[in-house]
Amino acid sequence: MLRGIPIVNVERCLACGACAYACPVDAVSIQYTNDKAILTFNYARCIRCTYCRDKCPVGAIDITDRYGIVADSVENLYGKFEILLAKCSQCENALTHSERALSTVREKTPIENVLCQRCKIEKLGKNIPWMRT
Repeated sequence: MLRGIPIVNVERCLACGACAYACPVDAVSIQYTNDKAILTFNYARCIRCTYCRDKCPVGAIDITDRYGIVADSVENLYGKFEILLAKCSQCENALTHSERALSTVREKTPIENVLCQRCKIEKLGKNIPWMRT
């Protein structure tokens, strides 16, 4: 059975990095900036094992029917996918979840209560008298 190259559905991707961690040949990498995550697939290095697809917790990676890679430049040997990140409602730092993925959180929790890990710890520390802040 032939497997094609992987592509990412950026609407579903959480930017968690599970695909990069699962890749046995380091063909997948993820880099975070202030407002987005950039998921890069090195198609020349990819061995088409589909571990990235199998380990994705939300099924955001699909395998295409495109098997061979023909590129006129080195840049075309890479698949780059940009995932917009949600921001902490207190400090405005980016969270590692896309805006789309937070829609389920918003339904259960008002968006002003979505905090990054640092702000959660800081807020919790103010409510516990024995903890130093």
